[in-house]
Amino acid sequence: MAMMVGGPPPAGNDTIESHNVLPIGTAQELQARKNDNRNKELFVYGFTSKDYQQPSRIMSREFRKLSVDTKFKDAAAFFEMDVDNFQDLAQQYKLDVYPAFLLLNPKDTDKEVGARVTGIDPWKLRSSIQDALNQLRAPPVRQPDPPRRRRRRRSYGMHLVR
Repeated sequence: MAMMVGGPPPAGNDTIESHNVLPIGTAQELQARKNDNRNKELFVYGFTSKDYQQPSRIMSREFRKLSVDTKFKDAAAFFEMDVDNFQDLAQQYKLDVYPAFLLLNPKDTDKEVGARVTGIDPWKLRSSIQDALNQLRAPPVRQPDPPRRRRRRRSYGMHLVR
């Protein structure tokens, strides 16, 4: 029987063999991977939890699909981490619902870009990544110059001369 090229994966296949998601186990590994990917336009942090196994598995699969999407694979770095290993980071970003996905500016990882995505919502994750990339790619808004004060012309009494 001929094999279909580019067809859907066999039923029951929950893994994406080829993906660009970087699994992170320690804080040192996260820092090293961030340094390696400084040239990317966006960092996408995916926090999963063993306590929320089914939702985490569903969104992890979608996260892996997005990491190889032609719109995102060259522009964004995808990091996946178990929240049990990164409690301090989860507290820093005030995460309390899992799975959670944060979109961060690589130049300032304390600054979130776009909407944070929690729970099972693959469409929101996709649109949030696209919106964040558009926001980062947009030229900076130039602030208008402050209005100049107009100098009053002095009249030297010419109106009094007849």
